[in-house]
Amino acid sequence: MSSPQQIQLKPAPVVSTMDRGAAEKQLPIAIAAAMLSLGASVTFRQKLQQSSTDRGFAGFGASCSGTLPVFDGSGVPRMSIQYSSADQRLRQLDAVLTAADGTVVAKFRRLAAPGGMSSMMMVSARSCEVTVGGQPYATIEYAGAYNSEARLVRASDERLGARVVDGPGFVCCSAYNVGLSAATSPTTKSPRVMTVDSDPCIPACPACMICSFNVGQRRVCELGGGDPLTRLDLLLLYAFLAVDPLTVVSSG
Repeated sequence: MSSPQQIQLKPAPVVSTMDRGAAEKQLPIAIAAAMLSLGASVTFRQKLQQSSTDRGFAGFGASCSGTLPVFDGSGVPRMSIQYSSADQRLRQLDAVLTAADGTVVAKFRRLAAPGGMSSMMMVSARSCEVTVGGQPYATIEYAGAYNSEARLVRASDERLGARVVDGPGFVCCSAYNVGLSAATSPTTKSPRVMTVDSDPCIPACPACMICSFNVGQRRVCELGGGDPLTRLDLLLLYAFLAVDPLTVVSSG
């Protein structure tokens, strides 16, 4: 169990009514404001999370829970993800993304995969259901190494909201980039980039960035501009990609 120092979340700046635009018609005002108030990027830092685990026996019965902070581009904590898994081996997942002012931005739920105690092999996880404002919003489907084929599909019209378009083929020591496309915005023509590294203790420290295996301790994720709905799609997929590895049974 790790217990780093407490992090005080700071509410995002107030967004003017004019800036909210038409997105308020589709999103609760508080959530639309939160999307617009975030900067051009967000960062998930695993080393600053608070977590607890129960390894169970040989992976059976393994469970975990924790809180992962989410920072804006200036390094200010704006949101957090509370997550838990009652059965890590069967990839069960519950998570809540909450803004600093207490607004629940989204909830994630993935049921345990079929298999039960009779299965000794790695199971294939179910899709993850996402609700926003208490209503079904999207399904996150994924496959491939390092979730290289993850995509978010809107529940309202079954349109593709965001997807991974350029995942790593191989992960070793150095940082790697993952490209995400926001399909809902016609103005988003180039992929947003998520840079994944080991969150070195000293920026550009050779020992941390070159000689240590990249375990994805830090994920710097581009949101860019665009409407709140597009930014929300990207944020939800980023959040899933950050929290999903934390609920997998560790081999260590």
